[in-house]
Amino acid sequence: MHEHRTVLTHDRDYGELVFRRGYRPQAGVVYFRLENYAPEEPATILLQLSTSENFQVEGLFTVIDGWVDIRQRKIP
Repeated sequence: MHEHRTVLTHDRDYGELVFRRGYRPQAGVVYFRLENYAPEEPATILLQLSTSENFQVEGLFTVIDGWVDIRQRKIP
């Protein structure tokens, strides 16, 4: 069954899986690179970003470093 889901993770190894080992997620990857965060913080950040017209995750590897730094790179 193909469910076209985005991977949400705190595991930094996903970058290596995608860019060096050829793993192709169904939709995209969002890597939360957060330190000392409240349990609800990743969901709050993602919810706020999802309301922005310019934010997409489809086909992208997204790194979220807190509220300030968000980087995206196309998945090959």
